Amino acid sequence: MNPVENAVRRLNLRLHAMLEDAAGVSMVEIELPSDDQTPAAAFEAAIDLHPGLAEWRGVVAFAVETRMLLPRTTIPSDVRTLDALPPVSGG
Repeated sequence: MNPVENAVRRLNLRLHAMLEDAAGVSMVEIELPSDDQTPAAAFEAAIDLHPGLAEWRGVVAFAVETRMLLPRTTIPSDVRTLDALPPVSGG
């Protein structure tokens, strides 16, 4: 078995606004398995560490710098920090 295939990837998930309040921290270091490196998987890993985030499952948006990522899109390999954004409303 190739060790690269089983390697985990570490990245930081930066939590904004209400997500930070729910977790009690602004940044979570997470590990993702090689077979699921999506923003949705990153958020699930954060929920495992900070269960207060569970209420936000399915409504969080994800971004890398100025680019939005869909929840089931593979996170680009050069990304070390992913931003999790709560829903916004207003005019």
